[in-house]
Amino acid sequence: MNESNPQNASLLQSIQEQGQQLKEQLEAMHQAVTQMNMTVGSLQSVEKQKKEDILIPLGSGCFLKGKSTDKEKVIIDLGPNVLAEKPIKEAVKLVTERKQGIEKQITIIEGQLKTLDSKAQAILKKSN
Repeated sequence: MNESNPQNASLLQSIQEQGQQLKEQLEAMHQAVTQMNMTVGSLQSVEKQKKEDILIPLGSGCFLKGKSTDKEKVIIDLGPNVLAEKPIKEAVKLVTERKQGIEKQITIIEGQLKTLDSKAQAILKKSN
């Protein structure tokens, strides 16, 4: 056993912890992308919908029955405490742009994970 093994073990543990944090971020980002895909689909179906009856999500699986009075515009969150009324096509565009930004971040994090994996493999080869 050489003197660098305790350092290698510590370094490997640090890499594993960083990798776990990145994986958790990836999971949250994938969930956000899934949610955004569902939102775009919902927005597009509202445009085509003939009925006025809708279900309004309140959270935790609870919905409020309602009637749609305007199928051309929606209220969209633009940032901290900022909401705006936008045409559905513009809301779809905004959500799609947000999704593309998250997908770019996913690609970056996946690259970081590969780099961490390479570092871990190099440490393991040195140890053997």
